Amino acid sequence: MAPGVDLLGGVIAYVVCSLGGVAAVKALNYHFCFASWAILALLSRCTWVFAAPLHAGLVRRAGVPGWPTAKQLGLYALIAVGLSVVELLNAVSMTVLPGSLYALLKGTDVGWSMVLSRAVLGKKYTGAQVAAAGVIMAGVAAVFVGGAPPTASRHAQAAAEAAKAARIGPAGASGLCVLAAFANALLAVVTEATLKRTLKEEEAKAVAAAGASGAAPSKLLLSNAYAMWTSAMAFVMLLAGAVLSGLIWEAEAPDAACDAGSVSGNSARADGGVETSSGAPPGVWAAFVTVLALVAFTRFAERLAKHWICVRDSALTFSLVQAGRRLAAVFVLAAVFRESLPLSMVLGALVAGTGFILHWNAGRIVQSPSYDRLSPSASSDAAAASDGSTGGDTSEMAFGEEPSQPAPYL
Repeated sequence: MAPGVDLLGGVIAYVVCSLGGVAAVKALNYHFCFASWAILALLSRCTWVFAAPLHAGLVRRAGVPGWPTAKQLGLYALIAVGLSVVELLNAVSMTVLPGSLYALLKGTDVGWSMVLSRAVLGKKYTGAQVAAAGVIMAGVAAVFVGGAPPTASRHAQAAAEAAKAARIGPAGASGLCVLAAFANALLAVVTEATLKRTLKEEEAKAVAAAGASGAAPSKLLLSNAYAMWTSAMAFVMLLAGAVLSGLIWEAEAPDAACDAGSVSGNSARADGGVETSSGAPPGVWAAFVTVLALVAFTRFAERLAKHWICVRDSALTFSLVQAGRRLAAVFVLAAVFRESLPLSMVLGALVAGTGFILHWNAGRIVQSPSYDRLSPSASSDAAAASDGSTGGDTSEMAFGEEPSQPAPYL
C-alpha cells in the first residue's frame, strides 16, 4: 500500500460517516416523515452494540480485565447522565431543523469549549485562537439575524410532523441546538477537569490487581471501553425515560407518501397534523429499518475513523479534517436534500468555515517549534492545543459527530 493511502482512507471514512449520520436522520424525516426524537436519541446511544464485540476482542488480545471496577462504573454513570441530556437536546433540534442549519449551529461548540476551558481549567489561548472562535460565532450570529431558512415545499409535511412531535418550532429548535453545543462542551470540560485522571488511575489499578503483564492497554481499548460503557448506560437511562413517559409508543409507521410533500394518501387530523398510513409496503419498511440502523452504525464507524486519524497522524490533522467537514456539511446536506439555502445561511457558513480554518491554523502555530522558542508561555499554550481537544467537538453525542471523551481515551 502506498504511503498515506491508509490515512486518506481514514479521512474519507470519517467525512462519510460524519455526514452520513446527519443524513440518515434527515432521510428518516424527509422520506418517511419519521419525527420520533426519543427513538432517534436511543439509536444514537446504540453504538455500544457494535463496541461490545470489539471490546471483547481487544480485552482477550491484551489480557487485561474486561469489566470495570465499581468506582469506574460510578464515573461512567455520571458521564452517561450528561450524555443523555445532550442527546435529547440534539435529537429534538435535529428532527425539527434542516440538516444544513443544524450542522452550522453545532459549530458554536468551538467557542463554548474555549470559554469553558478558560473558566474551569484555566487554559490559556492565543489571540489568534480567540479571534478564530469569534469569527465562528459571528458566522452563526449572521444566521440568527437573517432568521431560520424557509421550509422547502417538498419538506412541508415532514416539517409539520417534526414540529408537532417536538412541540417546538424552528426558532426554538435553533436555540436548543446552540444549548446542546454548550452542554456538550461543558460535559467535555467537566469530564476532563474532574474524571479523566480518576478513570486512568482506576484502569491502572484494575490491571495491576489482575496481575496482567506486558504493555499497557492500547488507546483503542481504553477509548472503546469508555464509549461502550457510557453509551450503554446512557441508552438505559434514555430507554427508561422513553418508556415511563410513553414517548416510545408514540412513534408512527413510515409514510411512503412523505416524499411528495403533500397529504396525498393520508388523512388530515383535527389538530392540523397528518395521519400517516399504517400499511407501508415491505420494501418501505426494509428501507426504513436500514436507515434506522445506519443512524447507530455511522456513529460507531465515525469514532473509529477519528481514532485512526489521530493515531496514524495527529490530533492536529484531525482538527483540519474536522474543520473542512464542518464547512462542507452545510452545503452538502443542503444539496443532497434540496433544502432552502438563503443568502444569510451561505454567508454565515462561509464566515464560520473561515473561522474553523483559522482555528486550526492557530493551533498549528502554537504547536510549532518556532513558537516554543519565541513565546514564554508556549509550553502551557502548546499543552492546551495538543491535549486531544479539537475545538469542542470531542463528544460522541451529536448526530454525525462522536461525544465527549477525555483526552487519555482518544
